[in-house]
Amino acid sequence: MKPWPKVRLGDVLTPTERVEIVDASKEYRLLGIRLDGQGPFLRETVLGTQTSATKLFRVAEGDFIYSRLFACRGAFGVVTEELDGCYVSGEFPAFVPVPGKVDVGFLKYWFRLPSVVATVDADCSGSTPLTRNRFKENFFLALEIPLPPLAEQRRMVARIEELATQSHEARTLRHQAAEEAERLMAGAERKLWPDEGLQHAPHLARLTTFLARGKQSEQGESEHFLIKTQHVQQNRYLPTLLRLAPHVVPKVKREAIVREGDILIACSAAGCLGRVARYRSDGRTASTDTHIAVL
Repeated sequence: MKPWPKVRLGDVLTPTERVEIVDASKEYRLLGIRLDGQGPFLRETVLGTQTSATKLFRVAEGDFIYSRLFACRGAFGVVTEELDGCYVSGEFPAFVPVPGKVDVGFLKYWFRLPSVVATVDADCSGSTPLTRNRFKENFFLALEIPLPPLAEQRRMVARIEELATQSHEARTLRHQAAEEAERLMAGAERKLWPDEGLQHAPHLARLTTFLARGKQSEQGESEHFLIKTQHVQQNRYLPTLLRLAPHVVPKVKREAIVREGDILIACSAAGCLGRVARYRSDGRTASTDTHIAVL
């Protein structure tokens, strides 16, 4: 297949500024932009007397906007119909597509690509995270995007959104199934371990020689492996490929290193609380993070 031609964003987007001088008696719906390509949202509604800005910028449905300060974290998106007529500060540049050139939905998904966010991050990195430079419009407009014909862009956007809808429906069904399973399990557990049968049961502290959560979780490239909640399925341990950072390995206490037959318990992570699995050693040194207890 012939590669798509690369074009500069400046060739397919036009900067726009709909400036309004702030009126003390008027209400303004102000937008923010979520990270990771999740787009703009209504942040708050304020009176003109409640903002220190002397001017604001009105956005319209179909505008492509981004946050100068948080572009490096994927703060890009498209103004939707329900956000039409909202306002942003000068820190949120807005652009309108050149007719017949680009679909803003295609741009929205392109800016979610890790490689694109990495390019943006490289353009706006300061000497430290606290001195990070803002992503100025000249960098934005100079970005090059591989661009198929408009009809193909729209076909791809439609397909992505179709898959997203199916994914959402699948997640809803999984959630409903999990709730039903939890209800059924709760009833079964009450039969196996009625409250009166647990009144004089021994505590785990009496039945184990060690019971504690892991403490170190910073990842790196050491030969010490890290076990997280994703590796503890019910009655099944999934071998981890994650590794601890070399400088935190010496901080792991000897007794916290997992051994063959240890019991792993997911004890604080939402969605997997209470999963229990027996650790099966594969000869590698490993320990858990703060969400997994070892006994």
